[in-house]
Amino acid sequence: MEISFRLLAALALLGGVGVNGARLGLWLSQTDPAPVLAFGRIRLGMTLEEVEVVIGQPPGNYDTKHRIGTPSMGPLGRCVRETGIPDSSLDDAAGRPGPGYSGPLKVKSWLWNDYWIWVAFDDHGKTVGYYLIEVIDDHYPRHLPDFLDQVRALAQALMPTPP
Repeated sequence: MEISFRLLAALALLGGVGVNGARLGLWLSQTDPAPVLAFGRIRLGMTLEEVEVVIGQPPGNYDTKHRIGTPSMGPLGRCVRETGIPDSSLDDAAGRPGPGYSGPLKVKSWLWNDYWIWVAFDDHGKTVGYYLIEVIDDHYPRHLPDFLDQVRALAQALMPTPP
């Protein structure tokens, strides 16, 4: 039986659409988490109200995985991005001022499952530093399943199990 040119062209087109659709799905699944995007919109000199607008919510604990009262009671984190005065200049947990900044600082925080944002304001209420903290927590999975995780799970579910 002879395969027609039209059938081969249609199969090639469908294969190309399928591969490019998978590439598009992979690309769309690689966006930054909302806290990382919000961090990118903060600027030095903003007031608390302006920061709340660009983040989209007031300071607070929006973490749904960890039951913590304050950041010092919860999981650890590491500063992955900072702008303005270094995080070493912030007050310590006991309220003692850090080195390198002489004025009083007020730090507001937004806490989510995988990231925190801390914003330091000077005595005039202007942003002098902001920090993206990645949560380090070995007790919880690092991320929710993304597109590739779902494809892998589906492929494993469809594979026959050996007897």
